[in-house]
Amino acid sequence: MGYPFRETDRDEWSAAVRADRTNALLPLLHAFELMTSDTDAFYPQLDTAETEAALAGTGIDCPPLTEELFATHMDFFVEEGHFPPVG
Repeated sequence: MGYPFRETDRDEWSAAVRADRTNALLPLLHAFELMTSDTDAFYPQLDTAETEAALAGTGIDCPPLTEELFATHMDFFVEEGHFPPVG
């Protein structure tokens, strides 16, 4: 998408978020760290069969995440002002 990213380890990243009192993730950092430290324990297995059955024939579907779909979501977040434009 053109955004520059610098790879960093988890501890350095967490310290940077904690140091930035204006970081939007700061109030959620503890929960984010729990969610990403042991994903198998944090996220239960989900069965979507009933949802898929209820949506059958409605024309509503959940497409697979592709590069094009990801770009569509990124464009939305830029347009809404959540992300700065690339440039």
